[in-house]
Amino acid sequence: MLGDSADSVEQALEQLESDYGVQLFVVFVETFDSYSAQDWANETAEINGLGLNDVLLAVAVVDREYAWSVAGNFPLSDSALDEVAADGIEPALSETTAGKLLVDVDEALRASEQELGFAEAEFGGAAIKEYRAAFEESKTEAAEAFRIQQQVFDSEPEDEATRRGMLQKIIALAGAAVRRIRAPLRTGRCCAIGRRRDARDRARAVVIGEHRRRVVLERLRRLVAQERREQLLEFEQVVVEFEPEQQ
Repeated sequence: MLGDSADSVEQALEQLESDYGVQLFVVFVETFDSYSAQDWANETAEINGLGLNDVLLAVAVVDREYAWSVAGNFPLSDSALDEVAADGIEPALSETTAGKLLVDVDEALRASEQELGFAEAEFGGAAIKEYRAAFEESKTEAAEAFRIQQQVFDSEPEDEATRRGMLQKIIALAGAAVRRIRAPLRTGRCCAIGRRRDARDRARAVVIGEHRRRVVLERLRRLVAQERREQLLEFEQVVVEFEPEQQ
């Protein structure tokens, strides 16, 4: 997940432990969902039993949020943590987040392009018009993000402030592209595909349900027939056993 920024992140962690005597744990997720960044970090730290000198840094790369979680009597003040973040962690996180988002948007574009092909073949171009527009917009944003990435890592290095700004631009572009492209076909909010698939799935469920009903009825008929045959055989056996006594 860290990619080319693994060394810089490792150095930042080592410097934090060397300068302040604390150990930092970093967790990357796409989103904190319904939690606030702070609540998510605190609950995760509690679940994992972090100690007095441990710090949890939770990062939601798509939401572009992060939060610290430390014990109440942690030896560093909030201002010291902010200084660590500004000088040692945030630059490394920006590069890491940008790299992960570029991977995510590339995978999302590939999957969505394939899904669009299936949807167009099944429902026609008119049904996917809105999603096609969202896909093309995300594709344009992703192309711009990759173009900026090439500039960041080309042979002409930028000053630190410019580099950070470029990384933030990559994060903004790639994050927006990922959020836009992942929602529509799953929820059906952008086009009629979701509703049509629901209708198709319900129709298939009816067919499957009717088939299963027929199978069950057939099995019941066979069981009843088998039971009747067994009863008839028992009756015939009784008749056979009874007849000699009458003679």
